[in-house]
Amino acid sequence: MNDHINTFESPQPNHPEMGLRDWVITVFLSFLPLIGLVMLIFWSLNDHINPNKRNWARAVLIVYLIFTVLYLLFILLFAGTMMSGMEEMYRM
Repeated sequence: MNDHINTFESPQPNHPEMGLRDWVITVFLSFLPLIGLVMLIFWSLNDHINPNKRNWARAVLIVYLIFTVLYLLFILLFAGTMMSGMEEMYRM
């Protein structure tokens, strides 16, 4: 009768919880200009890293990608507006 599977058990092994010091070091390293990007890529691709850090690094990279695309779209829109304004100015 009690042969059902407990759905609340995690199939993954338990990983140690990251402490405050670990998170401060992680965030500090991710803020460094070039090293941070390299570390985020390393953390997101490494299967031996704590899953919380790996998922956080993946989320940060996705946010960076979204903001980079929005930034490039804004620059293209601004450049197009400036070019059309310059064209109008030379017609006069």
